[in-house]
Amino acid sequence: MLKKIIPFISIIFVSIYLPTYIYTKNVDKVLFFDVLPVLIVFCAISALVFTIFLLITKNVVKSSLSAIIFIIIITNYKLLEGAFNFLLPMLNYWHVLPIFLVVSLHIVYFIYIKTTNKVCEITINIICITIGSLVIFNFILAAPSIIKTVRLAITEADDKMYVDSQKANDSPNIYYLLLDEYSSFDVIEQYYNYDNTEFANWLEAQGFFVSYNSSNESSDTTTVVTNYVNLEYLVNDETSSSDKSYLRKNSKLVELMSLNGYKIIGLGDSMFIGIDSMTGGNGGGANTIEGLDFQQVVLNYSVIYPFIINESDSSLILDSFDYFNYKNNYADEQTFTVMYLVTPHEPFIFDENGGSVLPRNYNNWDDKEFYLGQYIYITKLIKQAVSKIIENDPNSIIVLQSDHSARFVNGIVANDRQKILNAVYYPSKDISKINAKSGVNTWRLVINQLFDMNLNIVEVDE
Repeated sequence: MLKKIIPFISIIFVSIYLPTYIYTKNVDKVLFFDVLPVLIVFCAISALVFTIFLLITKNVVKSSLSAIIFIIIITNYKLLEGAFNFLLPMLNYWHVLPIFLVVSLHIVYFIYIKTTNKVCEITINIICITIGSLVIFNFILAAPSIIKTVRLAITEADDKMYVDSQKANDSPNIYYLLLDEYSSFDVIEQYYNYDNTEFANWLEAQGFFVSYNSSNESSDTTTVVTNYVNLEYLVNDETSSSDKSYLRKNSKLVELMSLNGYKIIGLGDSMFIGIDSMTGGNGGGANTIEGLDFQQVVLNYSVIYPFIINESDSSLILDSFDYFNYKNNYADEQTFTVMYLVTPHEPFIFDENGGSVLPRNYNNWDDKEFYLGQYIYITKLIKQAVSKIIENDPNSIIVLQSDHSARFVNGIVANDRQKILNAVYYPSKDISKINAKSGVNTWRLVINQLFDMNLNIVEVDE
């Protein structure tokens, strides 16, 4: 019985190896439900390939081995193409793909004409044992992280910040606009030769205090944002992703607002900090540095990698900014509205006028026009949103920040990557003390004014 099912088990192991490998290396960043659709798709493709060979040859063993060859190419094509391009760098996708197809068909022909069933069975057994062992071994190694992630998900938060809830009765609504990888004014001028002074002047004209020289402790989003929403430096770049995720989704800032009567509203990728989003979004933090989610990462290794781009990103961004255009969204009750968007961080999908850029440039850092174009367009959307907030809720507080500047432009140094956009609109208070302060300390100063607290300026632990 086992002998009969080994060919099918081998096909399954080969088809799921890549997604399960990526998942087990990122269990604290990826939900299994994000993995499941990819597993189903890869298994379905594998079944289709096997069925085609079986219908042609009527030989289960040889059809299985032939299917495995094609599955490896389909699911790992980009890696194989990269190795091929190392030898012949002048060839592109449309040159290499036909070569692989021809070579694969010749191998399959050799299997059917020159190879015995016994040799094919031995080969399949070796593949089954090898790949199956790797899949199981990866899950065993990942087990502690999987268990830890589950434990963190069910652990109660025990470090609470309480203030006199009576002080919240007359507190203004708060809007937190957090833009991922929005460069500071000096960084965008130095590295992109773009003068964004007009935006700074416009913010000041609206009543913002703009800190031109604010900088953070890191240029890692997971570190910075976790510390932002906890109002102190709890984590660093070496802290595990699962610990950061737990702290973000059980944050002091959200807890503080809730305890003081604020309704919490999320926009964009606010799930990254544990707030349900009214405009969709997958949480942002599950994205790679190129702006790809788990499914895109896996498919980006496959034979269809040139066509992978997340078209939903544009509507998520536009819908989130558009939220502020509707008067019905400005409730009478106290609200803390958090909009976190992974932009102008890649994927680059907008030019400076909001038009679409070519799909193949969604992560093109080499040509500065793509980041800069998206940066300029996002600036326009920020201005529109801020104008609507002030028009509809003039006594509110607006905190406008980024987590870091552009990180991958050629020649940028570490300190410049950590510089941020940092501006606060607080019409009834003097908020000038945020000058030169980090994002964490800016929030502490805003909280002090809002709730008459006395949070000290904090320093990064060395």
